[in-house]
Amino acid sequence: MNQPPATPLVSVIIPAKNEEHIIKSCIDSIKNIEYDQCKIEIIVVDNGSTDKTVLLAKSNGAIVISNPDISIAGLRNLGMEKSNGAILAFLDADMEVSRGWLTEAIPLLEDPIIGAVGGLLNIPHNASWIEIIWDKHVKMRPKHGPTHWLGSGNFIIRKST
Repeated sequence: MNQPPATPLVSVIIPAKNEEHIIKSCIDSIKNIEYDQCKIEIIVVDNGSTDKTVLLAKSNGAIVISNPDISIAGLRNLGMEKSNGAILAFLDADMEVSRGWLTEAIPLLEDPIIGAVGGLLNIPHNASWIEIIWDKHVKMRPKHGPTHWLGSGNFIIRKST
């Protein structure tokens, strides 16, 4: 008899620096997704914030790792090293995810040919001209299928990969 695949532990890794105005919204959106909340660990990797980012992240249930003065890639790598999940979901602090964020992405990773998945992002209403141009460029790409590039602000991958 075929058993449905077990729900994997997902480590959501969020690099942050002075994000007190948005970190709670990001974490709240993760807490509201359609996924077993016992199978999610939220890791905020702080890059030396001088505001209330660390306090807000901790008080909203995130594990906080601090390491000032490293690159954003270094923050993501540090979060990966400290994570426990079989799936790594990298998310920028200024993001809010949809309720189906993981339930739509995780089944795609069951195919061994698929190494990673990502998603389109919506820019804020008060976006700069740079964000508007970037958004137009990204949204011209196909929404499903093979790609040669995934943005790191919404990037999901098996840890083993």
